[in-house]
Amino acid sequence: MSAESNYRPDIDGLRAIAVLSVIGFHAFPQWVPGGFVGVDVFFVISGFLITGIIVRELKSDTFSFATFYMRRVRRIFPSLIVVLTFCFAVGWRLLLPDEFTSLGRNIFGGAAFVSNWVLLHETGYFDVDAARKPLLHLWSLGIEEQFYLVWPPVLLIASRIRWGIGWVIAAILAASFIANVATIGSDPASTFYWPFTRAWELMIGGALAWFANQGVQIFASPTWLDNKDSRSLLGLGLIVAAVFALNRHSTFPGWWALLPTAGTALLISARDAWINRYALVRLKFVGLISYPLYLWHWPLLSFQTIIDPDGASVLMRAGIVVVSVVLAWLTYEVVEKPIRFGKPIMAGAAAAAMAALGCVGLATVHYDGFATRIPVTIRALTTAVVDNSSWRGGACFLDGKDEQFAPECLDNARRPLLLLWGDSYAASLYQGLKALQASQNFGLAQYTIAGCPPIPGFVVKERPHCVASNDAVLAIIRAAKPDVILIYSIWSSYPGFSPDKIDATIAALRDVKESRIVLMGPPPMWAGGLPQAMYEEYRAHRLEDAAALPERTRLHLAAGVTELDNALRAKAAALGVEYISAWNKLCNSSGCLTRVGDDLITFDYGHFTVPGAKYLGAKIAPALFPDR
Repeated sequence: MSAESNYRPDIDGLRAIAVLSVIGFHAFPQWVPGGFVGVDVFFVISGFLITGIIVRELKSDTFSFATFYMRRVRRIFPSLIVVLTFCFAVGWRLLLPDEFTSLGRNIFGGAAFVSNWVLLHETGYFDVDAARKPLLHLWSLGIEEQFYLVWPPVLLIASRIRWGIGWVIAAILAASFIANVATIGSDPASTFYWPFTRAWELMIGGALAWFANQGVQIFASPTWLDNKDSRSLLGLGLIVAAVFALNRHSTFPGWWALLPTAGTALLISARDAWINRYALVRLKFVGLISYPLYLWHWPLLSFQTIIDPDGASVLMRAGIVVVSVVLAWLTYEVVEKPIRFGKPIMAGAAAAAMAALGCVGLATVHYDGFATRIPVTIRALTTAVVDNSSWRGGACFLDGKDEQFAPECLDNARRPLLLLWGDSYAASLYQGLKALQASQNFGLAQYTIAGCPPIPGFVVKERPHCVASNDAVLAIIRAAKPDVILIYSIWSSYPGFSPDKIDATIAALRDVKESRIVLMGPPPMWAGGLPQAMYEEYRAHRLEDAAALPERTRLHLAAGVTELDNALRAKAAALGVEYISAWNKLCNSSGCLTRVGDDLITFDYGHFTVPGAKYLGAKIAPALFPDR
């Protein structure tokens, strides 16, 4: 059978639906909340096409590893090389050393097709924000390329053993799906990025290709599914349902991934259905450029977020999508097609260029993001490292469901006793309170939990241990009877939070009659982080001396903090507890404090550096100890 007779323009239409879904999710998540399932559509398509190619060539005894991988190099490498080079050049200009180091790591991951593994190990609590990772989307390409590496030899071996290809596909599909469902609850990040827990999606496509090659009609039973139009309509409906019914909080992949994958399988199986012939085919152009379009759209959106962390308008995001389409078309016509259909030497040149880019990525990591790009005095101020070594992690700052607070968290030998209860933002304040002990004789207790607001019963989906950990803190408070309980959090970052939720905290503390309850409002927050705001001041004015950077700024201050501060103040008054405004201590009409001497006050959006914590600690001391 010729290559032309195997060409499916409706599958290019499916590719268009997949890429447009992903772009919709990235650019307009409020309208396309489940568009990330477009990647799952791609997986099924890849499994179908690649398995079909290999099985046909094995059957005709024309399969060659060299030919197969040369085709993959010609298809995948050219557009990716262009986008990786673009990201390095723009990152050199825009990114701080730690962000540029992360980009270098992801350039290497993209060039070596291990982005999924790189990103899996970059999911730390204080890692670079996902929206500021221009190559975040390459995780799916990593899984596909790993499939391309492993699947041909597996099929070759399977074709020569008793069980054969069909049984191997079935076994891998079943084992992978079971692993996906079994691990999604306990380790969702690994389930999302692991190739094995995603392999079943590719195997669905592989099974379709195998059955087609064997001449087996999967839906030949006397049911309404043997009608191609019915199948295609149901398949499209399942994909659309996934795109608009799921969202970033859905447990995914898990069982939910059956919606887009089953929908894709139904559409692929209905080759000549009306939807395939008249609807999907009309999306062929977008499908043809879907690969470079997928590569281009996210870096452009990500760099826009870096340039303007306050958030791009809908019109701006729409413009970025249009630019992505134009760049994708140009990349397809000028780069991809000439190399893909050109002389064989092109494949070797592309492979060499990709290897060089991988080395560039490693060099970027090795040289710490080429920090010398930035004048040394500016670098010292704008490059604030993650400063959480003094938070007593694993003892008094917990970040997991199996951890327990250590005895040393309670310094009950001195009175009055100040107990700090909160999240990571409270943990970042601890050193500031500890510094006060040099001038004020008091005991200090720290009970802080990453990603958990100090509210009994408050559920954080990604951190199911929050409820139990907060209950443990309440039990400690009732036993210790501290003189002052300082409740502090970022508050607004938690889905479902409102000032009324504080009622539960205060009600739970009412029976501790010996304690004064002090509620502290949110700190100033910088969209994109304070170091990035200072770096933008440097870039805008080409400063050479850190002393020229502003001590106060309004640049990229997150909106809504003053409104929340006022609402929490009113709530505290209504509940009869004391209130401290962190905003008022750090901000005035000129803006919010950026540094204390030569040190930034926060190292990211709002977590305090030690100098910043000491500054705020001194500012709030009179409210904590008014009689001293």
